[in-house]
Amino acid sequence: IVITGIDSDLGLCQEIQALPAEVGCNDPDALNFDQNAWIPCLDCCDYPVPEQDVNLQITDVASDNVEVSVKLNAEMGGFQFTLDSTCDGTEWTGGEGGLAGDAGFTISVGATGVALGFSLTGATIAEGSDDVLVNVGTVFDCDSATFSVVAGTFSSPAGTALSYNLGDPFDYIAGPACPDGQVEGCDGQCYNDGEESVEDDCGGCWFPYCYD
Repeated sequence: IVITGIDSDLGLCQEIQALPAEVGCNDPDALNFDQNAWIPCLDCCDYPVPEQDVNLQITDVASDNVEVSVKLNAEMGGFQFTLDSTCDGTEWTGGEGGLAGDAGFTISVGATGVALGFSLTGATIAEGSDDVLVNVGTVFDCDSATFSVVAGTFSSPAGTALSYNLGDPFDYIAGPACPDGQVEGCDGQCYNDGEESVEDDCGGCWFPYCYD
């Protein structure tokens, strides 16, 4: 930054050079708080999504399973949510396990990705639960895809609606199916444990070696 001005005493034109000031989010409550920002930005701060009664999140995707987890701030009596994938032809093959299975819920998953869980005996999932809600079976043929929960309805034991957060999309990237006793190296290949390629500090992919 160059500031030009007139020195009234000497009648001379002077230039003053100043370092550029960093623009950024200077709100310490924001996710992208920048302590080095001298100038506050306009509407650039990102804030955490407030927790709801039901906080859903896809926490893992494998070639045959989508793991859907939940954090509950209220007792839950039943759920319905819809899964979606960017991989064309994704099939949904059923649901089992997790907190829903432990509670004895009847679980069903339709061909369109709608997962439904409820109890015929009045069982519920307790407030404060924070674990896998249900595992949804799937079949798809893509090396990479994004999986999301795109809609949901959740109810209390009395049948009233619970507030909810459907979570962030989950990006799936296929890895090699390494045999037992082998691990994947940074080059995407399978090796015996301890012999796999590894990344150095600069991001290069190398094989371990020793000097005599």
